[in-house]
Amino acid sequence: MLSRMTLTAALAACTAFAAQAADLEVWRHGTVAAKGDAGLIYMAAEGGMDEKQGLDIQVSEFKGDALALRALLAGQLDSYEGNPAGPMIAASKGGKLKIVGCHWQGFTYSIFSKTLASAEDLQGKTVAVSAPGALPDVFTRAVLIEKGIPVDSVTLVTSGGDADRVKAVVSGVADAAPSSTEFTPQAEKLGLKPIVDGQTMLPNYMRLCMVMRGDATTKESAAKFIAAEMAAYKYAFAHKDETLALSKKIAQLPDGDETAAYAYDLASKPGVIAMDFNVPVEKLNWLRDVLAKTGNIDAKFDPATMVDDTVRRAALALSAK
Repeated sequence: MLSRMTLTAALAACTAFAAQAADLEVWRHGTVAAKGDAGLIYMAAEGGMDEKQGLDIQVSEFKGDALALRALLAGQLDSYEGNPAGPMIAASKGGKLKIVGCHWQGFTYSIFSKTLASAEDLQGKTVAVSAPGALPDVFTRAVLIEKGIPVDSVTLVTSGGDADRVKAVVSGVADAAPSSTEFTPQAEKLGLKPIVDGQTMLPNYMRLCMVMRGDATTKESAAKFIAAEMAAYKYAFAHKDETLALSKKIAQLPDGDETAAYAYDLASKPGVIAMDFNVPVEKLNWLRDVLAKTGNIDAKFDPATMVDDTVRRAALALSAK
């Protein structure tokens, strides 16, 4: 039986915790469905870096970044991380969007196939992609352009998330499908092989940037969010085992699954993660040129108009304290 003093102390502790939680500002962040890199993506929210900035980061998952973009535009999110192509297309058409940081600059994405040997073999074939403007769709089109293959000579079939696209290839519905490179160990077990390495073929394509609405987010709160994310990546790369455990927990990976370790090692390679979240406008210009060739965007659009570096610089100042 608890003594009166113990019970009083326990109640006081609960009250203090509730008060502290009430003081935190909720920050709604979106990402794609959890995979092997979930420990990196979720560390700010799960590792307490958000609380140190006075935030409560609540992460929502979406089947694709195109859906996350819609949620952001609808005011259901404060930010999301994803392929910069979708936001750029929307911004070129008047969408009030801002890229405030690009952390995952290495394009750790591949195209897998069961029967094809190289990118050149894609002509005349069927590729399982996702929604138009989402990363898998734009990546595939960029590869075709890079290889001089007419986009209309390839059948692009919308097939959902990574797992759905891979199933389409395994079942023979599609000849190839783009997916995160971390899928390589599982792909080999399914008889698939990578025929395109995105980081090698498209070094200017960035995988993930932080996107916010320029008309709806206070810069002070945005800076705190980016500072929390910066701290999270710094912590994650210094605590591998803890990060892998979080990846397995969030993505519900079974024992023996190699995806988390493979994703972590990929992200650890030089040039993949930009710890200062800088935004290379020249890479956005390259992407604009690709999107202009696919007819998604006006070639005259200036990507620099959707970059807000003040948030990142404020986050760096917070991180230095």
